[in-house]
Amino acid sequence: MKATDWTTYYGKKRSWFSKFTQQYTQREIENAIQKCAAQNGGEPIEILELGGGNRCFAEQICLKFNVKTYNIIDNNELAAKLFDAMELNAEEHKSILYDLLDRDSQPTGTYDFVFSVGLIEHFRGADINTVIDQHYLHCKENGCVMITFPTPTGKYQITRKFMELVGMWQFHDEMPLKWSDVAGHFLKCGTVLAHYINWKLPLTQMVVINRNSKKTQTDNA
Repeated sequence: MKATDWTTYYGKKRSWFSKFTQQYTQREIENAIQKCAAQNGGEPIEILELGGGNRCFAEQICLKFNVKTYNIIDNNELAAKLFDAMELNAEEHKSILYDLLDRDSQPTGTYDFVFSVGLIEHFRGADINTVIDQHYLHCKENGCVMITFPTPTGKYQITRKFMELVGMWQFHDEMPLKWSDVAGHFLKCGTVLAHYINWKLPLTQMVVINRNSKKTQTDNA
């Protein structure tokens, strides 16, 4: 299977289609952060986005919330460079170049809210669980994890087929996942607060929000 060319993707200007659909995902992220911020007692919130090189959510989040830190983890050098060049309304923001499948070298630090949008579906087999685990590894105890991924509804399949036919499809290694494919692992990782399909998106996405009920190594230190 042909791999997604992330350097080309990050280097392109966002299409009208992406701008249109991302507003619906933005709302879901902001709703989840709002709940997380409320439990944070009004203190500035620390956010980590995995695979955040597309830079499409950070600016608005930092304008809307009291953000202390907004960092991303990505293994693409162009993505990291573009993110670091952004001006965000946060005390700190930086990219961390890191391969999420590298089990021997892990960046330190934990965050109140850890999320990814359209990430885990680019992996296969046990690697999917490894990437899910990375969210919890970097989340504080009782912090929130939000993961969204495409799910193969009829609406998704029709939209994707059309985009492939007209040459708009870029994510060649994307494999949509059902809740049943990953539910067992999410239940092991923490307390599932919500899981639902975002039907507003033409390429429907499953949204999973968890409370991290396990201490990380950093929390225990």
